[in-house]
Amino acid sequence: MRLVPARIRHGRPVQLLLRAVIAAVLLVLRLVPHSDAWQVAAAAGIPRDSGIADLLHEAKSPTPDFAFVVCEDIERSARSMYNSLKLERELQDQGIPLFATDEPFNIEGINATTVLVRRVKQGVAEWYRLQLKGKVWDGLKEHSLDGWNLGRPPVGYLGEKHPHPNPIKAAEGRSKTRLATHAVYGPIIGQIYRWRVSEHLGKPTIRARLAADPLTYPPPDPTAGWSLALVDEILSNPKYTGHQVMGRRRRKGGKKIWAPPQEWIWTPEPTHPALVDKATWDKAQQMGRRHGNVRDPEMPPGGPAAVTSSGPGCTALSATAVSAAPPSGTTPTTGARTSPATPATTPPTPATAP
Repeated sequence: MRLVPARIRHGRPVQLLLRAVIAAVLLVLRLVPHSDAWQVAAAAGIPRDSGIADLLHEAKSPTPDFAFVVCEDIERSARSMYNSLKLERELQDQGIPLFATDEPFNIEGINATTVLVRRVKQGVAEWYRLQLKGKVWDGLKEHSLDGWNLGRPPVGYLGEKHPHPNPIKAAEGRSKTRLATHAVYGPIIGQIYRWRVSEHLGKPTIRARLAADPLTYPPPDPTAGWSLALVDEILSNPKYTGHQVMGRRRRKGGKKIWAPPQEWIWTPEPTHPALVDKATWDKAQQMGRRHGNVRDPEMPPGGPAAVTSSGPGCTALSATAVSAAPPSGTTPTTGARTSPATPATTPPTPATAP
């Protein structure tokens, strides 16, 4: 929360005024629920805007627009203790104190006891965050192992709503989703895998076949049409085997990355209708390495752009675009994914995605 009591922070009269203003603000914020504190400050003319990065940028300016910073809870000043300490230190280096509504107030600075209590609360807050994160992950894993779908249903499936198993949540109208075969796109998924495994077609050729016959193979999104990225996702999604699979992507350093296939979490048995069998899916994962950059015989020298179609949502894709902008997580020449390879064994052990 950013406050604007004074620009000048020098001289005894200004310090006395600043002390009175901060004390009044902290008193008001302590008297209202934390969820409503920002509304009280906003009603008093104190804006609630920007974020920590903007606050630190303004703090380093020659004449910052605020003289001090107040947060509702010190443990909520950042998501981790490291960032909390970094925020506090960077403000301190600019001569701007950081106060919390649940701490003793001292315009001269925080004392040893306040520092001890603050650090304990920040440490407990980070422990709670990590513990909660672990519990959420365990809950999602059990949700998936019970056969419930996480996220948007893949192309070829419909999300079939079921009452929530918990009676209290079911009484609130909440539900869970299982996958059911889509009457139109379910057979198309099977055809895509037959082209890949039986005819050994590359992904650009498969995309071109789909785009060339929009009446038989209507694109899920008429605006985007059949793209290489969509074909790639279809040929690498293990949910088409009838198993629920989670943990394929992880977030690391603020970015989503592909987890090694041996770390994916598979249900022991199929939980929804399979559009392809496990053996076919395994072979499709191996096709990326075998096919390499060999052009399919039916693909004209001009690449996918040479295959024309007047159907809706079938945009031409030049060969240059195919080589210059491959799907996310693929190599430029083959369109194959770069996940580590693992041998195809039992259902809980997926093969390498193409």
